[in-house]
Amino acid sequence: MNRIDTLASLTKGIDTLLDIGTDHGYLIVKALKEGFINQAIAADLNSGPLSQAMKNIKTEGLNEKVSFIKSNGFESIDQPFDGVCIAGMGMHLISEILSQPHKKADKYILQSNTRVFELRSYLSANGFKIVDEKVVYDKHYYVIVVAIKEKERLNYEDLLLGPVLKHDKNAIKYYQKEMNKLKTILSYVDSDKKNQLIKELDILQKRVEILQIQ
Repeated sequence: MNRIDTLASLTKGIDTLLDIGTDHGYLIVKALKEGFINQAIAADLNSGPLSQAMKNIKTEGLNEKVSFIKSNGFESIDQPFDGVCIAGMGMHLISEILSQPHKKADKYILQSNTRVFELRSYLSANGFKIVDEKVVYDKHYYVIVVAIKEKERLNYEDLLLGPVLKHDKNAIKYYQKEMNKLKTILSYVDSDKKNQLIKELDILQKRVEILQIQ
């Protein structure tokens, strides 16, 4: 599955999905057409993407099931929702949005384009529990994290590998790519940083070996 298909599959069981940063609205279209959700709120900070989402959703005949709101994250959302998707952004923007006051959702579907380790760290430190993770290759590798509002403190290995993803054989190629990236970086970092990277390499290597024999 591609990134949008994977995101959509994770919305299953949500009644009203709040899609923050909806962009072209493709996730909402897929989730509604597959019957994973019953209705949606398309939210975006910019008028252009929101207008495009409206056009695409109307073309599919789904506009009666969708509300369109120009909003900076949760700020202008006053309609009820039970699931949230924040995907295709950097980790810092996702964490800023999650830090905004809002009604707690039953499920948070999060996909950061950068710094997945830091995203997991933020969730662990701010009262979220990771309940599912998927890795998908769609021109690039993307890690999708599903969280709920429940306290959980992750150890370093789980922050690096993912508490759920580390049990998924589909993660082997992703971990191997991360290992190759670290090996490249090793050649031009100082000794203090090098020791940290060697530690991460060792964790990744051991996990790949475990997954390969399962």
